[in-house]
Amino acid sequence: GLERPATRAPTPLGCGRPPAEGAAPRAMFWCCAAAEAEELQILPVQAVDGQAVIPSDTVVAIKRPDEPPPGAKPPLDEGGDLPGQFSVTITKPTPSSVCGWRLDPTDPLVLYICTVISDENSPVQAWNAIADEARKIREGDYIVGANGVMGSAADIQKTIKAATTVDLVLRRPEVRTVSFAKNGKSSGLDLRYAPCGSTLVVEQIRRGAVVEQGIDILPRDRIVEVCGRRGPAEELLEQLKDQDRIDLTLVRIT
Repeated sequence: GLERPATRAPTPLGCGRPPAEGAAPRAMFWCCAAAEAEELQILPVQAVDGQAVIPSDTVVAIKRPDEPPPGAKPPLDEGGDLPGQFSVTITKPTPSSVCGWRLDPTDPLVLYICTVISDENSPVQAWNAIADEARKIREGDYIVGANGVMGSAADIQKTIKAATTVDLVLRRPEVRTVSFAKNGKSSGLDLRYAPCGSTLVVEQIRRGAVVEQGIDILPRDRIVEVCGRRGPAEELLEQLKDQDRIDLTLVRIT
């Protein structure tokens, strides 16, 4: 299969506090830093209900219509024929120079631009200064390819870091809103996130309120707002844990 970037392990909905002292760490993960996603120390995660392991037979087999088979790479139309997809070129003084964005590599296939830094001298802002509105690099865009490399967030990021001229394929996501009531049950969402990120990525969906109510949420959907609030990922988790009536704004790369 594809090499997955080192992000926080799937987290049963509502966790975000460290486990009891002595609990074993479960994953190495990345955080969006000033220019690149960088490796952090090993940090533990904990389920809200205190269960270290949730039986695998509770996982519901929900797949995205565009989900490639294991080991396969999704099609990439560099001509921009796919809805919301377009090409840009950024040029850096040296391969190690910063680009002018913060990236979230939580999705194993693509990179999410969580911030565009307002530095007019950055390669990203240099591109935006000459691009028409439809081709400007924006917060919330996905990077789906770099210099012909695609299908792996880790490989795309390595390519960006190794080159001075980078031909990127970006895609704007579809924004969706959904609402449901937990009615005292678990939502059934397992989530993945960068510890200093501001979004939550759906890793898998278990039996719970989302499945029972037929809510349109798919693996790899990214939650950007919970009950009208945006902010750090762990605050979004707290909202999901504490509220019974859940209103979500999420983005989906199609």
